[in-house]
Amino acid sequence: MKTPILRGIIAVLAASVFLGQAVANAGSHKVHVVSTSTLNGDTGGDPGTCDPVTFLPKAGDPACIASVAQLFNDTGDFEGNTILEISYVQFANGDLANTGDFQTWSGTIDGVGTGSFVVHEYDLVFKADGTYHSKYSVVDGTGTGDFTGATGQATSRGNLTSGVSIFDLSFPSQQKHH
Repeated sequence: MKTPILRGIIAVLAASVFLGQAVANAGSHKVHVVSTSTLNGDTGGDPGTCDPVTFLPKAGDPACIASVAQLFNDTGDFEGNTILEISYVQFANGDLANTGDFQTWSGTIDGVGTGSFVVHEYDLVFKADGTYHSKYSVVDGTGTGDFTGATGQATSRGNLTSGVSIFDLSFPSQQKHH
């Protein structure tokens, strides 16, 4: 990533505190997951209208639009990798906002099994002081392996320094879970 500030902003997207409940559906098995995400590197980015070196607004601009993709290693109840793909507005005052990003989670969840699923994060507002809030949902039909049929929604808020993800998921009861 081009700057420590932007690296922190992106890290908080994947290493946030999710507060909420899974979507309730009849015959489901709910799972509470806690994991820690560590940035493993950039997989690409487009500075868009931002400064191509810093990914921040150019001098005199109130805001800019950019997109990045990053890979995270996850440990804890979720062991695996997360790929984050985000387009966002970066404001000169350090705030950031986006209307939606996608995260692909691939790995193992304790008590459920192994596979992958896609999470949609939306209504994200990240403040220059490190605080943020957003909403999350598992994209229906994206679960593979033991995560087939996964659903879930959550609200998220916290601070850049939290480093821990906590979220709830639901899986159809008819599936065998480890």
